[in-house]
Amino acid sequence: MQNLFNVIDKIRIQTADCQISMAKKYSIQEGDAPLGAFATCNQQAIIALELLSHYMNIWSKVPSALITDPDRMLRENTERVMTLTKAMYVLSISGMEFSARNAILTFRKIPPQSGRVHLRKILAESAKAGLIDSETANRWEGIIEVRNMIVHNNGISDISKTYFYPNGPTISLNAGRMTRGNLMIFAELTLWTVQAYSDWCQALLN
Repeated sequence: MQNLFNVIDKIRIQTADCQISMAKKYSIQEGDAPLGAFATCNQQAIIALELLSHYMNIWSKVPSALITDPDRMLRENTERVMTLTKAMYVLSISGMEFSARNAILTFRKIPPQSGRVHLRKILAESAKAGLIDSETANRWEGIIEVRNMIVHNNGISDISKTYFYPNGPTISLNAGRMTRGNLMIFAELTLWTVQAYSDWCQALLN
């Protein structure tokens, strides 16, 4: 659990640092697109840390003699933690999507988009424009696929595909099956996404 806490705290620190340093570097307001997304991610990380601290404090005070079914307690606690890290992941990506959509209207590094402009389309056009490389574009595809699967399909994948993340998890999707992962997966994916979004911001702003 401490490892999870450390990863989420790293997200908190990194999002604050990215927002402040890039605002100064590019002479824009911290809340302006595309930097506003970092505030959303930072807030979600803080909420996750607060709730995780709350759970850890409660669980540490439960006398072992009162735990009649330790396996069930572990499963239920794990589900609670997975729910809060999943929420952090989904809401952080939504913040990036909103901010990126506004940013491409101001910093015209990719062609104007017609119809509903979503993150998948922005990143596909970013790859064509050379703002991100093909490997990063593929990993972003996995990030978005997992987000959409959680939001729209109760965690059940429509495709079978594997995505690898450096210094992070491997996502293995199987069509028609619910995707599961360990306690760290959503925190580690969020951390990768924050760094990838930071790189995209700098490519857009340079």
